[in-house]
This record gives sequence, structure tokens and C-alpha cells, in this order.
Amino acid sequence: MAGTTPILSLEYRISREDFTAYSTRSMERQYALRARRANRSGTVKLAVGLIAAVYVGWAVSAGVISRERGNTPAILFAAALLVYGAYSFCYYRYLFPWLVKRNAREGYESSSYLQNPVKLDFTAGGFTETSEGKAIRYRWDEVKQITLEDEVYQLHLREAGRTLLIPRHSIGEEKYLLDEVLEGAAEKFGIQMEKQ
Repeated sequence: MAGTTPILSLEYRISREDFTAYSTRSMERQYALRARRANRSGTVKLAVGLIAAVYVGWAVSAGVISRERGNTPAILFAAALLVYGAYSFCYYRYLFPWLVKRNAREGYESSSYLQNPVKLDFTAGGFTETSEGKAIRYRWDEVKQITLEDEVYQLHLREAGRTLLIPRHSIGEEKYLLDEVLEGAAEKFGIQMEKQ
């Protein structure tokens, strides 16, 4: 049958570092706009919180506000503004990247697919992925995009947004043949190809 003879066979493992780096970059791209907005609004919230805290501190020291006069809510409100501003300012800068890396590590540890060898057999009409004793065949028209980012090829499939990762550093000299196969498939089947 035409197009079923393998032109390239690869067997590799996806390392925890490859998966964590991919997950981090993917989440950064996905949330980039939201992070920019949150960083701007967080800066404003933090500034307002600081101004409110400084004002309340001055008012308490000047005797304008005192706990005895029932102004505790104003003091608590200024403190809450400061804490909320600091949280908003820090979330996408520090907490979000840490959460993404932690979730990627946990995801890797709980995935038998990621921890087992993956075999890909490329043909003129598509490729077969074999992992954990299961083989899945894909036609090239099921691939919507091929991305090469930091030495990891990503085959973005139309099926439920799934992405196959191929770390170039783990396949030795065959990476040059893989380049040719993927570039040829992208040209022949109109697959968007992106190198970052």
C-alpha cells in the first residue's frame, strides 16, 4: 500500500525538563495578555494600597484617626488594599510561574505516557505513534501546526488540542532527517510550520 512504508523511525523519551519547559512556555503564551493586564492593574492596586497605608499611618500618628473613635474599619480597609495590591502585583510575576512548574512536575510524575519511550514511524501519508504498547495512526491532514521551539518539535494535532513533543536532542543525527520529513509534509499538506 502506498505511503505506509516508514521513511523515518524514531524512538525517544520526553524528559521532565523538556516537559516542564514546554508547559511553562505554553502557559506563558496562553496567559501573556492576561498577565500584562494583571501586572498593570496590580501596579495600580499596589500604589493605591501604599498611598492608603501611608495616609492612614499619618492620620493615626497625627491623631486624626484613632481606634477609640471607631475608625478601625478605615485602618483595616487600608491594610486590605495594601495586601490585595501586593498579591495582584506579584501573582503573574512570581506565583504563577512557580505554580506552572509545580503542576508540570506533578503532571510528568503522574503520566505513564511521558515516562515511557515513544516511537514514531513517519510515512509519506502520516505517522504512527506507539507508546505503552498502543499504536495510533495519524494522517498529515490531522496536524494543524508544527513548531520548533528550543530544540523541541511540537506536532499540534487537531484532535482535542493534543500536542506531540519530539526533543531533537534525544534523537541524535536523525534530527536532520526529521527536519526534512516535517518540512516536506508541511509544504505538501499545507501545515503551518513555525520556528521560534
